[in-house]
Order: sequence, then structure tokens, then C-alpha cells
Amino acid sequence: MISKLVKFFLFTRIPKTVLTLYILLGLLSTLTSIYSSMLSAPRFYVQENFHRSFAYDPSQTFYNSFTIIYTSIILILPLLNPRFGLLTKSDIDFLLQLPLSQKQITISLTISSTLINLLLFYILLPIYANYGDLLASIEIIVLLSLLTRSLPILVYKFTRIQRALLIIILLLWFNSGILGLPISPLLALYSRQQESLIILAIFTITVTILSIYRFNLSQFINMYEGPKEIIIIKNNISFKNLHPFLAFLKRNLLILELGGRAYTAFGVPTFLTKRIEIWKILPVTIVIALTLAIFSKYHIIPDLFLTRIFLVLSALSIASLFTSSIFIMEPIWLYATIFSPLRLARYLLFSKALTVIILLLPFTFLFPDPRTILMVLLNIPSFIIFSMAINARFYPQRQQQIPTLSLGSFLASILILIPIALLMTIYIIPSSLITFTIASVIYSAILALPIMLSQAYWKKTIEKNIIYSS
Repeated sequence: MISKLVKFFLFTRIPKTVLTLYILLGLLSTLTSIYSSMLSAPRFYVQENFHRSFAYDPSQTFYNSFTIIYTSIILILPLLNPRFGLLTKSDIDFLLQLPLSQKQITISLTISSTLINLLLFYILLPIYANYGDLLASIEIIVLLSLLTRSLPILVYKFTRIQRALLIIILLLWFNSGILGLPISPLLALYSRQQESLIILAIFTITVTILSIYRFNLSQFINMYEGPKEIIIIKNNISFKNLHPFLAFLKRNLLILELGGRAYTAFGVPTFLTKRIEIWKILPVTIVIALTLAIFSKYHIIPDLFLTRIFLVLSALSIASLFTSSIFIMEPIWLYATIFSPLRLARYLLFSKALTVIILLLPFTFLFPDPRTILMVLLNIPSFIIFSMAINARFYPQRQQQIPTLSLGSFLASILILIPIALLMTIYIIPSSLITFTIASVIYSAILALPIMLSQAYWKKTIEKNIIYSS
């Protein structure tokens, strides 16, 4: 019966074609990693030489730091709202009618969720194994796939303060590898210190067992409480005697629309947008930039190379809040009767890109080097324009919609990840200012110009969004 439930959870969330695609990509990633490990053995180093590797091999440092930071973020994301995403309201109604124990239901959920996570993690195997040990990379991927599904099941009853404390502990535990401390599980990728990997395995198995025996489906259903109040922004905004572009820009500068994934009462993944005044977000970017500046000045972040990694990741994280919300709350059918598709796209995208520049200005004030200024004023806006255009065309969203893995979402993710990787490479890898400037201009031109000049692209995109929102 458990096997049937696992199959049910899998195929109600992922189409067979997409599942097959991810399996093939996982196999390709495994073969690529094996071939890479055969060409060159991993270069191990002891913890006291971790920071010295920055000076001798910046590319190795980038991979080491990036994998540690990225993995720790993946680990804590499910804890921000621990409603695991494979359980819908219809699933619950169906499960309650079956002669199954809660233990069997939880085991089925854990197995199906872990299998999906495993497929997604395995695509990243070459990144883990590039400078690390292949066997340790596979072990960590398997353990993290299980942990990221079991941990939310265990802590769904935690209060926000308890979850916040757990998140801080996990972040300190995993990111301690950047400082070369032997307690980080990810340090096992780049050193011969395997004790931390054993600790991770024990922790994961313990969490999994506890999640199976302590989960209560009835209590889980009854725990949800709706929002106590709904705050609606009703400030009047006057657009009289304004050029249409200035009208869009004025609205974006007063009220921002942020988009992202969230979870409903029963753990159903959905896409939501939130309207918020810009003055509530700007202090957050100031605090982030100021924290990075202080950490860099007092060598808490040990050198410039790692500072740049944190800087570009912070800027991209803030900017990415805008990439999925385009058109989701716009009256596209009304705009389409006033503007041509290309003109409408230019007004919307350029106004949002300028808004992002304003939000990221604290980074240019606190890090006034040409690289950061060019990144904020040119590269990030170009990336925003490209990402919003790709999402609008291949992965349009609606409020309260259940996002599922599909070919469109996969294509959008790949197309957006490529410029992220290129931007990080351009910004982080040492080069002369002239080389960096030329690379930045070429990067931005390739991303933004084709999007902003194609009438046919936006005609089809606007038509698709009008149909999709109806």
C-alpha cells in the first residue's frame, strides 16, 4: 500500500515526461561527475589552509564557498514555512478515507518527497564534485534530500521563534565550513575530515525516525489559523499629466509588487504576490549592504573574493523578488487596448528595472568600486529585464495557483540560471577594469536588447498572458 501511495504522490505533482527528463539529467550529471573525477583527483586540504587557497586558486574557492552557501540556503528554505508541498486538501480528504495508519502516510510522503528532492539535487552533482570527492558528494546529496523533507514534518508545530533559532543553528553549522571549522558537513567534500559527514548522517536518520513517529495528520489539519487581519494599501496616487512610462515608474516607486512561492493551510504550494511600500524594503537592503561592509572591513569575511560572492548573491536575491510577479496583478487586457505589446513591455520592464536600481543603491554607496557600480546600474537591471521576460513567456503565474514541475518551468529555470552563472563569473573572477567593463556591456546587451526589440516575442507573450489570466 505504501508503494501505491508513493506513486500517487509522485504522479499527482510531476508529469511523467518531466519526471523522465529529470531522471535523464540526473544520469547525465552522474556520468559527467564520474568522468571529471577520473580526469583529476580532488585536491584535499586541511582546514588551516582553507583561506590560503583563495590566493592560489580563486576558482576552487568560488566553488567551495558557493556550494556551502547555496546548500545551507536550500536546507533552511523549507523551515520558513514547514508545510511540505506534496499534501493538498484533496490529498487529505482522500487519505482520511483509507484504512492506513498515520505512520504509513508519513512514510509515503517522506519517500515521495525525498525521491523528488533527490532528482533535483542530482542535477547539481557536478557542482559538488567539481573540486570535491565524488563519493562524499553523492552521500551528502542523499542525506540532504532526506533531511530537507523530514525536518519540516518534524518542526511544523514549532513557533516562529523556535524555527528561527533552529535556522540560525543550521546556518552556523553548515557555513562554518567557510571558516574551515571541521564541524561543517560540507567540509567533507574538500578535506579528509569525514567525522562531520557521520554527524550529518546520524542527525538525518534521527530526524527522519522522529518525523515518522511524531507526525499527527489530524493535528496538522487543525493547526492552521487564517490571517487575523488583511492590510490593504489604499493610498491615492495621481497620474495626471504624466507620460505613461513615468506613471508606471511612479507606481513602482510607491508600491512594489513582490512575487514568490508560498504554502496554503494544507501545504499546497502556491504563487502569491504582495504589494508593499518601497520604504519598507529599502531599510532591509541598507542593513544587508551595511552588514557586508562591516564584515568585510573587520575581516569577519576574510577577503575580497568571498565578499564579492556574498555581494552578488545578496543583490541577485533582492532583485529576484521582482522577476516572477510581472503581469500577475496587471490588467493586461486593458493595457493591450491602449499600448502595443512591445511598448507595454518596455514601460513595465524598464520601470521595474529602475526600481531595482534604487533599492540596490546602498550597495554602490558602501562598496563604491567600479565593479559594484556597473553591476548595480547595468548588469542587474539587464538580468531583471531578461528574467521577467522569460517568466512571462514560458512560466506565467496566477495568484493562488499551484506551481508544478513542467517543461515550461524547467526551461525558464535553465534560461535564468545561465545569466546568473555568467554574471557571477564576470563579477567575481579577477580581471582588469577594461576587461570587466567590456564583458559587462556585452553581457547586458545580449540579455536586454533582443528582448526589448522583438515585437513578435511580446505580441505572443501578451496574448498568452491574457488567455492565461482569463
